[in-house]
Amino acid sequence: MSIRAMLRVLFVPVFYGGLVGVALCQSKDAEVEAVQGCLAEKSGAFVLDNGWSEEGTLLVGNVAGLASHIGDKLSVTGREYELSKGSGPHQALAVSSYKTILRHQQDGVQPQIGDSRNWSSFRSAKYGVSMRIPSEWLAQAGNKVDVGSNVVKDDGLEFLCSGDVPESTYPGSNYVGGQFALIVGAGIDNAGSCQQFEMTDDPAITLRTIKDISYTEAHTSWVGMGSSHITYSIHTFQNGYCYEILLSFDERDGTGMDDDACSIQWLTSANEQKLLTSLISQMSFSAPQVKNAVQRRLGLQPKATSLQMSPSNLSVGTDIDISWSTEGADYVQLRYPCTRGLDVSGMGGILNPEMKCGTATNANYPADGSGMILLFNRNTGTVPFVLTVVPFQNGKAYGKGAKTVTLDISPDRR
Repeated sequence: MSIRAMLRVLFVPVFYGGLVGVALCQSKDAEVEAVQGCLAEKSGAFVLDNGWSEEGTLLVGNVAGLASHIGDKLSVTGREYELSKGSGPHQALAVSSYKTILRHQQDGVQPQIGDSRNWSSFRSAKYGVSMRIPSEWLAQAGNKVDVGSNVVKDDGLEFLCSGDVPESTYPGSNYVGGQFALIVGAGIDNAGSCQQFEMTDDPAITLRTIKDISYTEAHTSWVGMGSSHITYSIHTFQNGYCYEILLSFDERDGTGMDDDACSIQWLTSANEQKLLTSLISQMSFSAPQVKNAVQRRLGLQPKATSLQMSPSNLSVGTDIDISWSTEGADYVQLRYPCTRGLDVSGMGGILNPEMKCGTATNANYPADGSGMILLFNRNTGTVPFVLTVVPFQNGKAYGKGAKTVTLDISPDRR
């Protein structure tokens, strides 16, 4: 195609970022370029993200067939032109040909864990639990890894087996490593409390059955420093003990990766779940050598014996200390009604910085505990903050044993 013919193609209307009829600067010196990048479709136009330009390169001309390559890493050859000033790309490429460097896989990357029959074995006769683990995973009995337990009672916790899940588990992906742990929560002596979680991103807990064994599943996640972190927690109550399997994933989220974000495959939730299911399916349970020693006062109805909030004279933005105690409870929930303009933060740490209002809470707390929250009243007048501590036993709420405290919160006048 001649330059004159190519320019006629380039002046067809292009819709991008609200601009119509993008004008290309004519130049007899336009050179043939081969540009690599990730193909995206923005506002009806094809754009190649080449990593060094925030706007990328607008592709025009011979673009037939590109629609089926969205998300692929391509090498595109053509003549490069300057675009008229405005929003969007400052460079355009009149495409003459392209080839695929890396095909985007819609189903992500499958875990490479080998045949489970060749995995290493772990067994705790004391607690009556066995499992098989991929041999290349760095597993050590009693080794406590960075990932923390997610049970509602942290007394009696024991890490039975834990270690690292190597980056090679998902080759060529954004996965950079993870950890696993098998934990027994000897402080829990009933199925109802074992089925619960200290924290979860979703109050609706997932129920699943693997090899006729019932499990509950929840997850927590957070993002920081160019990475995303997600931890799956699965619980089951067997032979008087609460068992927990933790599996964490550290993955690059694309921040600061330039076109590398297109050079790798991205894990999907299904990819993570497949590894989790493979691991859980290798667990088995038998009668433990040592029975759970937790003693419970039979017939004792759980109740909150105290609930305090201080200081009593509040100024907006003041830290509020909370403490509570109970009798006969496995854990508690802290609840408060939703009030328009009243913001409540704290009590959840990095994974759960805000307390959810209403009854669909995403956090459980110890039977006796304390914490700190921060209140902001965005209204023009004083509003009450009504906090209730609800005791739970065996996964059941005991509303009659709840205790409530109210504080009047002045408006934020700053």
